[in-house]
This record gives sequence, C-alpha cells and structure tokens, in this order.
Amino acid sequence: QLMARANGQQTDIWREDIAWNGKWKLETKAVPGGVDYFMAIPAEDFASPDLKDTWFANFCRDDVANKESSCVYPMKVGNLNFRDIKRWAELVFPHDVAAAWRSVKGSTVVEKKAETVKVVGRLNYYMNEPEAKFRITKNGKTEEFTLDIRELPIGTNVVTVGGEKAEVVKRAYDPEGVQVNHFALCVERHGRKLLPFAANLGWLHFQWASNEYFKNYARFYGENGFRYLTYGILPRPERIISFETLKQKVDGIMEICEEFGMLRMNFLMYYDFTKPGLTPEEVKALWKNENNFGLPPMEENLFPASAAVAASLPAAEVLEGGALRLHAGKETFLLNTLYAYPLEPNMGYNLLVREGKGCEEGWNPVVSQDGNGVTVTAQGAFYKLERRVQDLGDGRLRLTDTITNLTPEDQAVVFSHYLQPQAPLADWYLHGEEQSLSASENRMAPCNPTGWFSTGDDALAWVVEDDIFRCHLEASVKLRDDNRHLCTFGSRRIGVPAGQKRVFEMTFYSMKGDFFDFLNRLRKDWQVPEVTLPGPFITVRTMLRRSEVYQGLAADPEAMKAYFTRRKARTFTINPWFNYWDGMAFKTKEDFRDHVKNVMKTIRQAIPDAMFLASMETYTYYVTEEDFTTPAPEDFSWNTVTPGTIRRVMESPFRDSATLTHNGKIALYPDKDEDGAVRKGLKLQVHPVIGNFLYKRRLEEYQFLFDEVGLDGVYQDMFGYASTNATIHTGWDGFSISVSPNGKIASKCIHLGPLTAPARANWLRYILGRNKIALCNFGAPTTRELQTIPYMNFCEAAGNGIGRQNLDAMPPEASGVVMNQLSTPLGYGPHRTEEEDGPRLLARVRGYLRHGALYVHTSVRNFFPSDGPKGGEYGPINHSYPITPVELHRGWVKGRERIVSCVSYKTTWDRQEQPVALRFDANGREMPVGDGAVITGKPGAWEIAVNIKDWLEFLIIE
Repeated sequence: QLMARANGQQTDIWREDIAWNGKWKLETKAVPGGVDYFMAIPAEDFASPDLKDTWFANFCRDDVANKESSCVYPMKVGNLNFRDIKRWAELVFPHDVAAAWRSVKGSTVVEKKAETVKVVGRLNYYMNEPEAKFRITKNGKTEEFTLDIRELPIGTNVVTVGGEKAEVVKRAYDPEGVQVNHFALCVERHGRKLLPFAANLGWLHFQWASNEYFKNYARFYGENGFRYLTYGILPRPERIISFETLKQKVDGIMEICEEFGMLRMNFLMYYDFTKPGLTPEEVKALWKNENNFGLPPMEENLFPASAAVAASLPAAEVLEGGALRLHAGKETFLLNTLYAYPLEPNMGYNLLVREGKGCEEGWNPVVSQDGNGVTVTAQGAFYKLERRVQDLGDGRLRLTDTITNLTPEDQAVVFSHYLQPQAPLADWYLHGEEQSLSASENRMAPCNPTGWFSTGDDALAWVVEDDIFRCHLEASVKLRDDNRHLCTFGSRRIGVPAGQKRVFEMTFYSMKGDFFDFLNRLRKDWQVPEVTLPGPFITVRTMLRRSEVYQGLAADPEAMKAYFTRRKARTFTINPWFNYWDGMAFKTKEDFRDHVKNVMKTIRQAIPDAMFLASMETYTYYVTEEDFTTPAPEDFSWNTVTPGTIRRVMESPFRDSATLTHNGKIALYPDKDEDGAVRKGLKLQVHPVIGNFLYKRRLEEYQFLFDEVGLDGVYQDMFGYASTNATIHTGWDGFSISVSPNGKIASKCIHLGPLTAPARANWLRYILGRNKIALCNFGAPTTRELQTIPYMNFCEAAGNGIGRQNLDAMPPEASGVVMNQLSTPLGYGPHRTEEEDGPRLLARVRGYLRHGALYVHTSVRNFFPSDGPKGGEYGPINHSYPITPVELHRGWVKGRERIVSCVSYKTTWDRQEQPVALRFDANGREMPVGDGAVITGKPGAWEIAVNIKDWLEFLIIE
C-alpha cells in the first residue's frame, strides 16, 4: 500500500510496518475533474522466486478530513477501511516480466541484500570548528571517524569518511547563528537550548492503534535520545469512541512512555465531522476550550487607570480592589492576580479590582490597613481570599494569600499573578536563566523559584517561599504588542480540601544591582548553609564497562600518581554502584566491600588524602532474589511489567516503597543489564517515606558503607524528586491535582517532592551526623527543611553541548547549573568528547562560571592531552578547590579560601592571609599575572581588583 498526502508529499504504508522504508516515488498532479498519480515502484525490492503475476494494489491519499478528497480508494467508504482488499484494484504483471523478476541475476535463489551502510553525523556544525565527527554503522559494526573540515569549501561537498561517501554542507560562519544540535536534539544559539525536538507520531486513529504499535515508536525514539513524544488524537467519524475508552488508551500510552523514560504530550482535535457546518473560527474556539487550560491573556482591566490608592506602604501602594503598585527605585511595576472559580463550560476568573468584568457575583475586594500592613479580603461562592501585604524593610515586601474553601467539596485553586513593568525591560532572569521565557527544565522552578526584572538601574525580584506553591510553580515572560513585558507566575495544580485553608507566601525585593546581587541577598536571607566543597571531584569506574583507564593505572602506581596529581583529584566517587546497575557484578555486599577496599588502598598509595564516596541511586532500586519473600510466578519477568512481576513486588517488603503509575502498576527503569552481572535485579522505581522499607533499608546501607567498607561518604543520584510531574496516583496529599476546563478537580495525586522530603532530610542528617560527605545529583533543596541542611549538590548540565564555537568570546549558556544557585553551586561535566578536548572543556568551565557555578569532573577515563590542538591544562579546575562559596557572580565565585573568576571585577575580601594571584589562559595553562590582579589593603580587609580578558582567561585568588 502506498499513500500520498494532499500536498503531494509521499509517505510509507500507513501504520503497517514501521521498519519498511521503500525507495518508491510518487507525484500528484491536479487535472480537470480529478488528480493524476504518477508512481515509480522499484521492483527489485519485491523480487522473489515466489513473485506472482497478479497483485492487489491500493493507492490512497491521507486526507480524510479534506472535503476535496480525491482518492483511488477513498478511506471514507461506509464501515470499510482502506485495508479491506475487497475494494482494491488488481495490478497484473505481464507473464514474462514476472518471470524475469523471479530470476534475480540468473538465479532463482533470492540473494541476500547488501548490508545497509548508515552514516550519522551532526546535522549542523558551527562553521569555525576544525573537524566533524561521524558514526558509521556497516555490517553491524559501528565506528567513529573524524574529518578535517578546515579547508573544506563553503557549500555542498561530497567527502569520503571511513571508506564511505557522505554529503557535507559547509556554511559561512555566523557567530549569531542558530544551530540544529543533533546530539542534544534541539535548536540552540550560543550553546543555549532554544527549542527541544519532540518526535511527532501525527494524528492517531485510536481504534486501530495497539499498545505494541506505540511501544515500538516509544522504544525507537527513547533509544535515540528523544525525551518528548507528541501525538494527536483523531476520533474517526465512522467509529466514535467513548470518553472511557479514550482515557484508557491515553493511560496506556502514558505507561508506555514512562517505561522508556519519555514524556508525552497529546492534543485532541475536532474537525468538521463532529458538528457539521462549523466555521473555522468555531472549530478553533472548540479546540481551545477543550484543550487549553491556561489562564486568559492579560487584559487592560487588570490595571484600571482610574483605580485610586487605598493604602500605602514604603515599597508599594495598594489600589482599590487589591492590586499592587510596586516601587523599584524610580520604576513602577503593577501586580494583579486572577483566581479561577468553577463555571460551566469553562472556569471563570475573579480579579483584584472593584466590580471587575467577569468576576463572580458578590466578589467585592475590600482593602484595610493597620500598623503591621495591609489586608485585602474578598469572597465568592467557593472560596474566601485573605491577602496580607507587609513591608519587611530594606526594600522587601511579603505577600501572603490565604485561600479558605467554603464548600463541602474539595476545590481547585487556579491562580496567576500578573506582574507588569511600566517600562520595557532591559534585562531579566527567570529561575536563574538569563532572559528566559519559561523554565527550560521542569525541575528549575522548584529548585530556583525566583524572577528578577530590571528596566535599567533598578530592579524588582520575587521569590516563592512556601513549599506547596514552590513545588507546583509555573512562570513565564511574554512580550506585549507595546514592547512591554508581562511576567505571569502561579499554578494550575493545587487544590484545597473541603473546609480547609491553603497559604501561599512570597517575597518581593526592590533593589539596585544585577541578578546576582539579588541572589546573594536571598542566600543570606534564607540562611543558605555555607558548605566547604572538597574538590576536585571525579568519578572512577573500577571494573566492567569503561574501567580500562583505571585498570591500566592500577597496574602502574607511578602512572596513577602522575595522572591524579595532574588533575589534583581529591574526592573520588567509586563505581560500580552499590545495589544498582553494574553493582550486580557482586554476589554479596561483602564482595562489594572487598573490591572497594582494594580500590581505596590502591588510589591512596598515589593520593594519600583521597576521600571516597559510594555511588547510590535514589529513585530506582535493584530488587534481587534475596529481597523477595515469595517464589517467582510463571509470568514473572526481571525486565518487564507483567501481572506476575506486579504480584511478586506487592508481596515483598518493597510494596510500601514502589512508585506506582497512573493505573496503579509498578514502574521499572529502562536500564539494560550490565555485561558481567552475576545477579539479576528488578529495576524498581521507588521513593522513601519515613518508616517505609526503602527508608529503613537505606539507613542500614549507610551504616554498612561507613562502618564495614570505610567510605568517607555517599553520592546519591537523582535525589530531588523535584520535577513537576514527579507524582503518584495512589492517594492525595491534600494539594496536588489536575484541573478540568470547568475549574473543578479532574484528578488528585501525591507530589513526591514534599512527600519524600522529610525522609531524605533524615538520611542527610544521619550522613552528616557521622561526619561523612553527602553529595547529590539533581538534589537541590525544594522545601524549607531541606534548605537548612548543609549537604552538597550538583546537577548534570552536560545536555547543553559546548563545541569549538565562541572559544574567543563569552561561552554559551550552561543554564542547567542554575538549579543549584540556592544550594552548592556545582555543575557536573560533559560526556566524553568534551572532556577529551582541552579548549572545549575549559570553555565549559567558563560557561558554568557564567552562572556562578564550579566544575565537577565526569570520569577518570576522560582526559585531554597537554599538547596539540586539543591540549591544555587543568590549572583553573585544580585551583578552584577546596572552597566554601559565600557569593556567586556572573563569571566569578567568592569563597572563604579563594576567589575563582574568568572576568574582571572588584571586591573586598575578609581573608586574614596574604592573597596570592594565579592567572591562566583560555586553555588552562598558567601565565604571568602581570597587571591582571592588584591586591591592596590589610588582613581581613583586602581590596582586590582583577583586570583580565573577560571570558578568555582565568584568575584565581588564593
């Protein structure tokens, strides 16, 4: 079956075989009274000794909703579908033609087709890069090759790579250009992700699509690096399905996507067959009402020009109705809030204005003032609002909203604050990201719940204070038609139980300076713990896959000493993991103990003061045979979710720790078993709650690792549960919900961040109470309790690749590290290609410093040479530690022990010892300090002025 879309674009056979990709060609041409189809079919694809003279043929157009559909075999024919061969035409080959194709090259035996050669390279390189990399798969074997492109002419070139020809397009270098990054699967500019790619399955006809169909696509895209899968839901006119069936299908797809580590987005589209005669505008409105649960766009009646001042505070004025006029120096910002209320068919909105258009009947905000601040009260049929506005002094304003549910039913609280600067913004940061329109990663909002907006010399900033608003925060920045900006921040995922209250708390800051001045002020106000970072940090794979470098060093003590001394490695995270992934290489924990003890002894012979951390996973646990209490059912599987697997887990001690899906099933992490494993492990997704089995098991494991193995601490991966979709549906936490278009609660769930926070806090207190190191990945605090604990945290920021672009300018953003700006400012390094290229790696170090963060090595096996085009030295990284950060800045970090920078600055330092300056070039090689640093003053009050080539050098004060 061959198909053509209405625009003439060819497609392969619809849904029948996702692996087949024929070389046939099809063209369409409009003629009076119809459409001509011109098809060229490569018969060699079908050559076979069994080739028959007569074929059934079906050619059709994929445009069922098009009123002008013109098909050889129309899809819209009663209850028949296009796979019904009763309506197909016959294609008869002449007998001699069929006979000729039965004999391939004189033989009646089908010859094996040549192995397809697959050449994969980046879709687009920065045009000032000296080389391009290709991955070539041939005869089942994959190899990587490098091609020198420095002398390659601008334009299309045919080159030979690994004995295979490939087409390379070279364009003139544009430093401001936008790049398609094949490896990061996004569009980026200056190294910053602008637009992630999502695999789109098109419009799905649910009644024909099986779960196996979706699983094949999800597996393919998940294995090839995609994190998002999109599809549209297209009900068929001849087979309308019920809402219950639709929901069942959607839930099934959700589970499949989760199985392969993907997020999914779906859209329900209505065409004219649902209600004949609808105009395009009506269809658009129907779709918007059904699918867009967002709040309405900002309207001018949010800030009526005629509103009088009802109350005044030093930092703000409260207008009639409750809207705020916030002052930041000479600049003014207006703030109003929308609160949704249930209404059919679509939710309504109450505003903080007098007699607001569209508000509930009886909604009439009242403003009153006392000696401690201003109170705004309003009440509708569903809830009561009490807003408290307090001036905290020194440019700070506390805003507290208390929502009381007045009904006997649980209610959704959909709200959005609208912050409107009265002048165009000169600069802004959202969640710590420079001029971001929305969070580029859904963990950023709870980890860095801030916004900062400047119109020039003065700025206004906000921070969400309470745990519930923080974990469900949504924010964005939009440009209005009049070139003014609008910031919205609120939530559509919070509910209030019947008769209860919910309190939302935030603080506004009016101040001068840049974003980092606000950030440092907030770190002090929040009393972010000062933590000494004992780096440089490095990960060591000591057996099985990727351990070849360590194995070679372990056999040569002098080489090991030279290697680690060059990188000044101090804190080592040891692999294999404990009770996870390659940790299955040990039959018992005693075998793990003996191996790790030997590794520590070997490394300490070279680095006597080395410290060692165990590698532990947080949200996935390998449940082994010893952990089960019942025999394995016949349908039990170690790698897939079967009824037997579910039953065995729910009969095990892990039943209270398993993270269940929407349908109440267990979830498995899609890891492959490591080669060399001697034990089987069920890759169960789990979460800790005080008292559950995982919580108690982990405390026992800490004790074993510290007392029997002798480790100095633990590294815990994926520690935060901060993602907005980190939810389970086995109950209700009293606040996490999804909302229906009519403003009522659609579903209730439990957010794993607040749920697990007390347990994780106790884990950290135990580790620190033993005077051990607690290092976490993606574990930035998202609750007030965790915010007070002095543990170390970094995040994997390698997703934003840094190539050889902009090596002579400010490095591209590496904004993943902003998740840690309110904890320990550490960013995990890149994957292999960057860590083997000195200029690129040092550009990444500067990219992290751009956000006030320091660099963490990825792996021992990744290193760059001292000489050559990829050569450099590790000096700037080696001299970044140990450090106790006290101030973060754009391009530099001030610590108790040292100041690390790649830009010029001036500051006062309270260090007692005489400071010493070290200067390094862009590739990490030490150079004369010269006039790069001027240090005056006296002990405890050193005046430091750094003057270097910004973003092209490093200067470190020790």
